[in-house]
Amino acid sequence: MPPETPVPGSPADWLRHAYSDLALASIMPVPQILLEQLCFHAQQAAEKALKAILVAHGIAAPRTHNIRTLFDLLPTDVSVPSDILDAAGLSDYAVASRYPGTSEPVEDEEYREAIHMAEAVIFWAEKVIDLRLQDATDFSPMAEEDFEMRARRGERSKFEAATAKVPDVEPEEGDRL
Repeated sequence: MPPETPVPGSPADWLRHAYSDLALASIMPVPQILLEQLCFHAQQAAEKALKAILVAHGIAAPRTHNIRTLFDLLPTDVSVPSDILDAAGLSDYAVASRYPGTSEPVEDEEYREAIHMAEAVIFWAEKVIDLRLQDATDFSPMAEEDFEMRARRGERSKFEAATAKVPDVEPEEGDRL
């Protein structure tokens, strides 16, 4: 039986999209795939995980790719570890890395670090959201195997269907080149 699809726009839905981006970012690079593009998906994974936390706290997810802005919007009772705050640097991949000639090529080590940061943000976000749910209900924390299973769920057809629904809007001032 296929897994249940979460309610659209729910924290679980945001995390599902974060895991999909993480899966795309983590594919085995081949010569035709630019590491910059994979780093973009790592940034998107972290961004969507942070938006999941915001939604879990009743805060509307803003239309921004700036991870620092998303950290600043988190409620004061959400303690962000310093290694998670380092993921704000992923914002550089949100816009500039997608356009030729606007950034330096990404090296393999930088790519691996982007994946590592995105994974850390997602795992931390799930923990924050699970703890929040535990305050309201009696859910038990997820096992690491559950995290890994969720990471493998992303499907290209679902990704394409979801991105087809995203409206084409002008980026916010801080997201422009």
